[in-house]
Amino acid sequence: MRGLAHTVVFVLATIGAAMAQDHQTANEAFSPRFETYAAHEPIYPQRGRAQRVAGIVHLCCQARPDRALACTIGVEWPHGRGFGDASLRLARGMHLTQESYSQMQARSLIAFRLPIRFQIAPAPPALDQVQSQIDAETVDLCGPNTGPAVQSEYVVVTGSEH
Repeated sequence: MRGLAHTVVFVLATIGAAMAQDHQTANEAFSPRFETYAAHEPIYPQRGRAQRVAGIVHLCCQARPDRALACTIGVEWPHGRGFGDASLRLARGMHLTQESYSQMQARSLIAFRLPIRFQIAPAPPALDQVQSQIDAETVDLCGPNTGPAVQSEYVVVTGSEH
């Protein structure tokens, strides 16, 4: 009888730990991975480059069955410099890896955040502060479990100084 009780406690503890891990995974923001892509046109917006301005965009994206992205602009800073449109052009050439697409389906995710940072090298010091503020103010921008963004998740687009 004592052996049975220990077995039941062990099984219940194992199931509880597995459920807690599944719950933790479900509540973590999805971090997509992409296949290699190449831009067929310059990505850094001409207005931003001409004015030597950096920018931050967060796209809200859904994955199509072919793993291509369908995105909308969730946040664009600063406005009027072309960063949102440039981000949408960039996203049109991106495809999720099969693993990321499978993870989305397994987690029943409908959308995810794609944060993009545009900077003329070297990046202006204030850009990190703006990025942190945007990240803090846009938790779950694209729906439940979609953010905040993390520095390592940003797609960084650099523009030449000339």
